Amino acid sequence: MNQVMAVPSARAGAMHVFAGGAHDQAAAVAAVIDPAFLAEAGWDPVCLVLSPPSGHPLLGRPVCQVPGCGTTAPARTQLCVSCQRRLAERGMALADAAVLPARPEPPRGPGRCAVSGCGRERMSAPAQLCQAHLELRQRLGISLAGFTASPMTRPRPV
Repeated sequence: MNQVMAVPSARAGAMHVFAGGAHDQAAAVAAVIDPAFLAEAGWDPVCLVLSPPSGHPLLGRPVCQVPGCGTTAPARTQLCVSCQRRLAERGMALADAAVLPARPEPPRGPGRCAVSGCGRERMSAPAQLCQAHLELRQRLGISLAGFTASPMTRPRPV
Protein backbone atom coordinates (compact mmCIF):
# COMPACT_ATOMS: atom_id res chain seq x y z
CA MET A 1 0.00 0.00 0.00
CA ASN A 2 2.84 2.40 0.81
CA GLN A 3 4.48 1.76 -2.58
CA VAL A 4 1.31 2.81 -4.41
CA MET A 5 1.12 5.98 -2.34
CA ALA A 6 4.78 6.85 -3.08
CA VAL A 7 4.49 6.62 -6.87
CA PRO A 8 2.69 9.93 -7.53
CA SER A 9 5.19 11.86 -5.42
CA ALA A 10 8.07 9.90 -6.97
CA ARG A 11 6.85 10.75 -10.47
CA ALA A 12 6.59 14.43 -9.54
CA GLY A 13 10.08 14.30 -8.03
CA ALA A 14 11.53 12.67 -11.15
CA MET A 15 10.97 15.58 -13.52
CA HIS A 16 14.71 16.35 -13.38
CA VAL A 17 15.29 12.99 -15.14
CA PHE A 18 12.25 12.42 -17.32
CA ALA A 19 10.80 14.95 -19.73
CA GLY A 20 7.36 13.44 -19.47
CA GLY A 21 5.34 10.47 -18.27
CA ALA A 22 7.72 7.96 -16.81
CA HIS A 23 6.94 4.41 -15.81
CA ASP A 24 6.13 4.13 -12.13
CA GLN A 25 9.19 2.06 -11.13
CA ALA A 26 11.59 4.18 -13.19
CA ALA A 27 10.08 7.34 -11.73
CA ALA A 28 10.57 6.02 -8.20
CA VAL A 29 14.26 5.37 -8.93
CA ALA A 30 14.72 8.69 -10.71
CA ALA A 31 13.18 10.58 -7.80
CA VAL A 32 16.06 9.60 -5.51
CA ILE A 33 18.80 10.69 -7.93
CA ASP A 34 20.20 14.06 -6.93
CA PRO A 35 19.65 16.69 -9.69
CA ALA A 36 23.04 18.26 -8.85
CA PHE A 37 24.75 14.92 -9.50
CA LEU A 38 22.96 14.55 -12.83
CA ALA A 39 24.08 18.01 -13.91
CA GLU A 40 27.67 17.22 -12.89
CA ALA A 41 27.49 13.87 -14.70
CA GLY A 42 26.39 15.53 -17.97
CA TRP A 43 22.68 14.66 -18.06
CA ASP A 44 20.63 16.46 -20.74
CA PRO A 45 16.97 16.21 -19.64
CA VAL A 46 15.68 17.51 -23.00
CA CYS A 47 17.49 14.95 -25.18
CA LEU A 48 17.51 12.29 -22.42
CA VAL A 49 21.23 11.73 -23.04
CA LEU A 50 24.03 11.25 -20.52
CA SER A 51 27.36 12.68 -21.76
CA PRO A 52 29.82 12.53 -18.88
CA PRO A 53 32.56 15.16 -19.07
CA SER A 54 35.90 13.57 -19.91
CA GLY A 55 37.59 15.09 -16.86
CA HIS A 56 35.09 13.74 -14.30
CA PRO A 57 36.99 11.81 -11.59
CA LEU A 58 34.62 8.81 -11.61
CA LEU A 59 32.79 8.93 -14.94
CA GLY A 60 35.51 10.47 -17.09
CA ARG A 61 37.94 8.96 -19.55
CA PRO A 62 41.43 9.75 -20.80
CA VAL A 63 41.24 12.07 -23.81
CA CYS A 64 43.71 12.41 -26.67
CA GLN A 65 46.23 15.19 -26.04
CA VAL A 66 46.21 16.48 -29.64
CA PRO A 67 44.57 19.94 -29.69
CA GLY A 68 41.00 19.73 -31.01
CA CYS A 69 40.71 15.94 -30.62
CA GLY A 70 38.25 14.67 -28.03
CA THR A 71 38.63 10.96 -28.73
CA THR A 72 39.31 8.48 -25.94
CA ALA A 73 43.01 7.67 -25.71
CA PRO A 74 44.93 4.94 -23.92
CA ALA A 75 46.44 6.30 -20.72
CA ARG A 76 49.86 4.90 -21.73
CA THR A 77 50.30 7.03 -24.87
CA GLN A 78 47.73 9.78 -24.20
CA LEU A 79 47.03 9.80 -27.97
CA CYS A 80 44.11 8.17 -29.79
CA VAL A 81 44.78 5.61 -32.51
CA SER A 82 43.77 8.05 -35.25
CA CYS A 83 46.18 10.76 -34.11
CA GLN A 84 48.97 8.20 -33.65
CA ARG A 85 48.38 7.12 -37.27
CA ARG A 86 48.40 10.74 -38.48
CA LEU A 87 51.68 11.37 -36.65
CA ALA A 88 53.24 8.27 -38.23
CA GLU A 89 52.03 9.29 -41.72
CA ARG A 90 53.80 12.64 -41.31
CA GLY A 91 56.95 11.06 -39.87
CA MET A 92 56.43 12.85 -36.56
CA ALA A 93 57.23 11.55 -33.06
CA LEU A 94 54.68 11.19 -30.24
CA ALA A 95 56.27 14.25 -28.62
CA ASP A 96 55.17 16.32 -31.65
CA ALA A 97 51.46 15.80 -30.92
CA ALA A 98 50.93 19.43 -29.89
CA VAL A 99 51.76 20.66 -33.42
CA LEU A 100 49.61 18.10 -35.25
CA PRO A 101 46.86 19.86 -37.28
CA ALA A 102 43.26 19.41 -36.16
CA ARG A 103 41.42 16.31 -37.35
CA PRO A 104 39.33 16.84 -40.48
CA GLU A 105 36.50 14.56 -39.31
CA PRO A 106 33.41 16.08 -37.69
CA PRO A 107 33.19 15.81 -33.90
CA ARG A 108 31.65 12.69 -32.41
CA GLY A 109 28.78 12.39 -29.95
CA PRO A 110 25.40 14.01 -29.73
CA GLY A 111 24.87 17.37 -31.35
CA ARG A 112 22.31 19.59 -32.96
CA CYS A 113 21.14 19.47 -36.56
CA ALA A 114 23.23 21.61 -38.95
CA VAL A 115 20.15 23.48 -40.21
CA SER A 116 20.17 26.94 -38.65
CA GLY A 117 17.58 27.18 -35.87
CA CYS A 118 16.71 23.46 -35.86
CA GLY A 119 16.62 22.19 -32.28
CA ARG A 120 16.58 18.48 -33.11
CA GLU A 121 19.49 16.15 -32.47
CA ARG A 122 21.48 15.04 -35.51
CA MET A 123 21.32 11.42 -36.63
CA SER A 124 25.10 11.04 -36.69
CA ALA A 125 28.23 13.17 -36.84
CA PRO A 126 28.85 12.45 -40.55
CA ALA A 127 25.20 13.16 -41.50
CA GLN A 128 25.08 16.43 -39.48
CA LEU A 129 21.27 16.51 -39.89
CA CYS A 130 18.25 15.39 -37.89
CA GLN A 131 16.23 12.53 -39.34
CA ALA A 132 13.65 14.77 -41.05
CA HIS A 133 16.26 16.99 -42.70
CA LEU A 134 18.47 14.04 -43.65
CA GLU A 135 15.57 12.27 -45.38
CA LEU A 136 14.63 15.47 -47.23
CA ARG A 137 18.23 16.13 -48.34
CA GLN A 138 18.54 12.55 -49.60
CA ARG A 139 15.24 12.81 -51.52
CA LEU A 140 16.41 16.05 -53.12
CA GLY A 141 19.81 14.54 -53.91
CA ILE A 142 21.81 17.64 -52.99
CA SER A 143 24.95 18.15 -50.93
CA LEU A 144 24.88 19.07 -47.25
CA ALA A 145 26.25 22.54 -48.03
CA GLY A 146 23.63 23.10 -50.73
CA PHE A 147 20.85 21.86 -48.46
CA THR A 148 21.79 24.04 -45.46
CA ALA A 149 22.28 27.11 -47.68
CA SER A 150 18.95 26.72 -49.46
CA PRO A 151 16.31 29.33 -48.52
CA MET A 152 13.71 26.53 -48.71
CA THR A 153 15.32 24.66 -45.79
CA ARG A 154 13.38 25.43 -42.61
CA PRO A 155 14.17 24.49 -38.99
CA ARG A 156 11.99 21.80 -37.42
CA PRO A 157 10.37 22.05 -34.00
CA VAL A 158 11.85 19.93 -31.22
